[in-house]
Amino acid sequence: MWVIISGILGIAGFLISLINLINYFVSHKVNLEITMLEYAYKLGVQGKKRLFIHYKLNNKSQLPISVTDIQLVLNGIEYTEDYNTHEVNSYHHKAKGVDEYVPTYNEHLPINLECLHSHSGYLVFVIPEDNSPNLDKGLTFQIRTNRNKEVQKKVSLNEVVTLRSTLPYQKYKNLFLKDKAEHKVH
Repeated sequence: MWVIISGILGIAGFLISLINLINYFVSHKVNLEITMLEYAYKLGVQGKKRLFIHYKLNNKSQLPISVTDIQLVLNGIEYTEDYNTHEVNSYHHKAKGVDEYVPTYNEHLPINLECLHSHSGYLVFVIPEDNSPNLDKGLTFQIRTNRNKEVQKKVSLNEVVTLRSTLPYQKYKNLFLKDKAEHKVH
């Protein structure tokens, strides 16, 4: 009798451990949404112009994520974020007879997101004046996080781009299929 009960308890313990392991892998996947809300140009100095990008990041995963670098790719040339602080926009606020000037400034990378948090702000890129991409068709960005390798995506306005990590078996499946395809070529 005790042999049957201990066998059932052992199988139940194994199933609970397996469910916890699957839950761990599913809940610790990277799920980061990136949305570019607005693009705007402002003329700069010395044949350069500034491209202001209003972005929104949404961390839907159970892990904190840091966006360590975002580069703009135009005609094969990568442009990094301008590390100078620029006033993006401002508004005047009048309260109790006092006129307040409230400016909004661009942010700088890295951007740290806790689990299940969102963040919005502005980035500025300085590009040559003669390089005028079509903003209506979207822009190409290289995005690096501390959880994924670098990803290059073309992002249109208000398009939600999701960066997800792959499960371990998917990584190995892709490597196996690639290796199998190489053997067929020879």
